[in-house]
Amino acid sequence: MKENYAYPIDPDWSKEQLLAAMKIFSDVEAAYENQLNVQAFLSDWREYQRAIPMKMDQKKIDREFEQTTSYSIYQVMKAARNSTRNTIRLEADKR
Repeated sequence: MKENYAYPIDPDWSKEQLLAAMKIFSDVEAAYENQLNVQAFLSDWREYQRAIPMKMDQKKIDREFEQTTSYSIYQVMKAARNSTRNTIRLEADKR
C-alpha cells in the first residue's frame, strides 16, 4: 500500500454517505493489513449500499480506491460473502 493517499471522497456526499464510505474504506484496509470480521463488514456493506445505491458509483469508488491503495473493495466483499470463517485477510497486489 502507498503510505500517503487520499480517499476518493465526493464533496457532494451527505454525512450518511461519507460515514458509510469511510467505514468501508477502513474495513478494506483492515482486511489487507490485519484481519476483518466478516459479519461486521457485511453489516457495514449493507449500510454502504443504502447510502450509495448506484452500482456505477460503487464501481467508480472501488476503482479510485484501488488505484490509490492497491486494495479492492470488490475483492473484500466477494471474500466476505464466500467465507465460512469469522474473519478474513487478503493480500494486496504488488504493483
